[in-house]
Amino acid sequence: MDRDSIERLRRNTHDHSKDLFALSTSAGTHVCIGDRQKIRATFKNFHQLPSERGKHISSSPMKCHGEEWVIDCFPGGDEDSRPGRIAAFLHCITASRGRYELKAKCSLNGKRTEDNTFGDVGFGYSDIAKRETVGQDFHVDAIIELCALPDRIWKPSNKLCHDMLKLLEAAKDNGNVSFRVGREGVLFAAHKEILQIRAPTLAILAQQATDTDLPIAIEGMSPVTFDTMLRFLYANATPKEGHITASEALLLLDAANLYGCPDLKLYAEFEVLKTGGITVDTVADLILKADGMNCAFLKEQAIEFFANNAPAVMKTPGWRKMTESAAVLAEVMQISMGNMGPIVSHVDIGDMSLDRMTVSSLRRHLDARGKDVDGSKEMLISRLEALRREDLEGTELDLDADMAGAEEEGDADDSDMEDE
Repeated sequence: MDRDSIERLRRNTHDHSKDLFALSTSAGTHVCIGDRQKIRATFKNFHQLPSERGKHISSSPMKCHGEEWVIDCFPGGDEDSRPGRIAAFLHCITASRGRYELKAKCSLNGKRTEDNTFGDVGFGYSDIAKRETVGQDFHVDAIIELCALPDRIWKPSNKLCHDMLKLLEAAKDNGNVSFRVGREGVLFAAHKEILQIRAPTLAILAQQATDTDLPIAIEGMSPVTFDTMLRFLYANATPKEGHITASEALLLLDAANLYGCPDLKLYAEFEVLKTGGITVDTVADLILKADGMNCAFLKEQAIEFFANNAPAVMKTPGWRKMTESAAVLAEVMQISMGNMGPIVSHVDIGDMSLDRMTVSSLRRHLDARGKDVDGSKEMLISRLEALRREDLEGTELDLDADMAGAEEEGDADDSDMEDE
């Protein structure tokens, strides 16, 4: 693989800093402007007004909060009114949109309307009152409170991903370790400090090199895979949507497992599934691979696929290979025949046996507690069981403290009685 191919891959790598920027500019908080203010529209000689459904009379413009408002009254109701009911709606007819985007919270005759932005059809009710209850004049009171969303303050985009990729590019000049990858012998440079944090096994390989001036040979891996791995290690940069195949994701999975990159391993595991890597012909091999690499989610999904396609899978060469592993075969058959019962996704860890939970659910609970989410399902369960024990011990300590406090209060009361 030549440098031109690697450059094409890099152009198709997703830069997460743009996502961060999009998220950072989407937030805003409405703030109140001034106090609530009241306006009143009076429709005189109400019963002499046109009473056909859908016809309305508009009040004169009224000032409130620096804006002009009108109230439209439908003496015979609008199209949504019940028979014998009156409709009324409040409109802002100026709707200034200078420095602020405005919303209004209002109530008409004591009935609260939904918040609306200026320019909407209006605030009001189709059944605000019964015609029979109205006297000579009909009064409509509106209490208005304005809220505003201030202009979004520009923030610089998050350039960490971009800057880390620049650091990787600069490694050819200031890096302190180099690699010669694949048959092509393509050279890559990196920084040991980054590798120590993100790929400990690869860092150990770099530390063990006897001649630091010579590139470390990486056999059995393509330059494209190695380049993708480095870009992920430095900046969590991943190939853009649709620019990675199932076979490429499997190669990344192998690299991540070999060099101790748990985050890359989780990403590659997901991409194998997303890109349709599980098929009748591949599922048996994937079950064995996932079991050997402790890829819990991939293994769970592959076993589920097998359970739904068992007759066809049993005719493949991969199935014959899987029958040679008694432990894996027993687990697959047990789950496929439903002996373990249904797997549950969303559940509190205190509600049921942890082995009934999906891998995604186990990982979700562990991640929420800041724990490692890599490893086999058994490893995930073991970590959650430890957390459960810690929670129970913490509860017992709280109870003991409460009881001790109660005993101290009781002793103090007894002492007070003795003094008396």
